[in-house]
Amino acid sequence: MGIQTYLQVKNIEPSASLVKQIFGKFMDSVITLERPFYYHTDYEYLNIFFDAVSFIVHEEVTIFPKESPPNAELWIDEYAKAQYQGCGHVRLMISNPDLYGLANNTLPKIMLSEMIRWYWNASVEEQHKLDFTVVKGALDGKAIASISVNGTCKLTPAYPPQNLGSSVFIYHHEAVSSFRAEVLAPFFKEFDPSIDLQQFKTQIEDLAALQLAASLSASSPGLPPANQVNIYSFVVEATAIEVPVSEDNNVPMPVQSNAVLIGEQAWVMLGLALVLFLVCES
Repeated sequence: MGIQTYLQVKNIEPSASLVKQIFGKFMDSVITLERPFYYHTDYEYLNIFFDAVSFIVHEEVTIFPKESPPNAELWIDEYAKAQYQGCGHVRLMISNPDLYGLANNTLPKIMLSEMIRWYWNASVEEQHKLDFTVVKGALDGKAIASISVNGTCKLTPAYPPQNLGSSVFIYHHEAVSSFRAEVLAPFFKEFDPSIDLQQFKTQIEDLAALQLAASLSASSPGLPPANQVNIYSFVVEATAIEVPVSEDNNVPMPVQSNAVLIGEQAWVMLGLALVLFLVCES
């Protein structure tokens, strides 16, 4: 989304060299081992990819290599196709780019390709900065929880999307909007000082709204099952409290806040047995 916004602000077309430069800088300057870049697929789609590559290279493929394999470009060209993407958002961006504000599927395919190239060229330690997750089992979401935060505490609690076999899609507008404004926008301003920062912030929020609507559209294709379940709104009322500091390392210690979860049909969330911990600086 950040690269897409940057290209729109600059009114330029995507290229492999530009995407490689942006992604490499982002991985070097923003992503850390503690906060890795997240990408996921699932075993079903990955095995379909393995079958396709096995047929092409005439050799059984059962694992995704950590180093550049023979015929690496063949792997990359094949993997950048929609039918191998376990992430529904990425799959839709490639198969229906217009729904996500794209003129064509060039950008998501380049992004996937450069991500894989970066991974294969990275050191063993650096590879851990890419959280390449392969999930197991069917995606069986039952609801969408749309969460917002009121009060003097501006930090946002984390909510587990899965608990005891049940899944809830989490949408946390403040969290993602804050990331776009405080991380992505400054990153691209540093990458290219010529861009208008406010224009970037405005356009990325417009793009986010467009893509969210596309994912939740009840009409085809949408993003099942997210576009087929009920949406429940929840508000966390949180008050900032003074955080005690560890004498040993001056690190803020976790403190339970006076957070209250309220919302329509809040009983849906009770089964998740959520415990909210907020660390807020007064």
